[in-house]
Amino acid sequence: MDVKILITGGAVFPFAEDATGYHPGYVLIEDGRIQAVGEGTPDLAAMDPDETIDATGQAVFPGFINLHSHAALTALRGRAEDVDTVTAVYGLMAPINDALTPEETYAMARLGFFEMMRTGVATVMESSVHMDAVARAAEEMGIRAYLVAGKVHDVVLGGVLEGKYAFDASLGERTLRDALDLVDAWEGRGDGRLGFILGPHATDTCSRDLWERVGEAARERGIGVTTHLLQNTQERDQVMALHGMRPVELLEAVGVLNDDLVAAHCLHISDREMDMMAEAGAHLAHCPAILAKRGSVAPLMPLRARGVNAGIGTDNMSGDMVEAMRFAIAASRIREVSPDTPKPADILWLGTRGGARALGRDADLGSLEAGKRADVTIVDYRAPHTTPVFPETYVSTLLHCGVGTDVSTVLVDGRIVLRDGQLQTADPGEILDEAQRAADAALKRIEARG
Repeated sequence: MDVKILITGGAVFPFAEDATGYHPGYVLIEDGRIQAVGEGTPDLAAMDPDETIDATGQAVFPGFINLHSHAALTALRGRAEDVDTVTAVYGLMAPINDALTPEETYAMARLGFFEMMRTGVATVMESSVHMDAVARAAEEMGIRAYLVAGKVHDVVLGGVLEGKYAFDASLGERTLRDALDLVDAWEGRGDGRLGFILGPHATDTCSRDLWERVGEAARERGIGVTTHLLQNTQERDQVMALHGMRPVELLEAVGVLNDDLVAAHCLHISDREMDMMAEAGAHLAHCPAILAKRGSVAPLMPLRARGVNAGIGTDNMSGDMVEAMRFAIAASRIREVSPDTPKPADILWLGTRGGARALGRDADLGSLEAGKRADVTIVDYRAPHTTPVFPETYVSTLLHCGVGTDVSTVLVDGRIVLRDGQLQTADPGEILDEAQRAADAALKRIEARG
């Protein structure tokens, strides 16, 4: 049954053009879409809602979009943040991915999605092992998910930590087939909330032949491609040694450097490669929190100055988008030696409109506008760390002083999935207990293997 919901009484930030807000404003939702957004107090009798959400003392934003996540890796919380990227990816993450069973991955995905939704995420681009289990978790939890069909690779990952690159064509064949099978199995499910994107792992873990096949498959299916790009110097050096070109040049050569590409990290990108990304219309999935924890800062502002669209990703061990956006401000200001660039509103734009644009969904996601899908995040400012707040400081107060759990309510397609801080689509205690058991079991198997 279609429900008409009216959100009223709070500040409303549509992000239709800029960060201008209504104080107060209202949002009217019906049949999963936004019907009206306006300033002031609406005529309740005329709108005749089935439910009214009183947002007094709160602010209403577009649902946050997490553009790069590995929810299953929450199993490594506190274990993989204090090492370099190569050690983290191939020394810790590869073993846990191998150890997790489908049901354990399902448990960890539910935990990851719970955290994301609790901190304002309505849409996530998610990549994990056992993606059928992840898809099931996304469908049940009510989050909007772009499922990364992958990870596609034909390098035996176990040797990469030591700098050994052994190619196995059958591995590439199997991982690409698994990716396409995922699309076939899940396309059209989840009431339209599930989308797909092909996920070749990285430029150094896929052969040129496999990259070309990924590009062909993406074009045939009409879906995009996402990959880890220039996340460490080993990747850059391996690609240059094997192909005689830099990683972005390789992507251009195999036909995937275009406006359907979402590239995560871009930490060691050259000026020429930035220009190439801009010219191609490729997108950046900026993951500042995990990079900063490992002592690195990606060149967000130089890429943006060239016109590269970007969104914000939490990556791994944390799904808190408010934390990720705060890191995006602080890390870039340190890198640019600037006290005021980027602005909080610029980063919140990336966490909403930028992510929607990267997904090819700017026409119906990323802002509060009539006709768009009703993905909404409401933040409660009635707390010591966010008081006082003024019409001109809602955005800056959230990103400088707020915490993810200040989010009170999240709607996805007009459905309330988080209400007053309480998850509505699953039992939170059960999620926590099952995730703890899953992580314990997977880590014990790794320890037993020595």
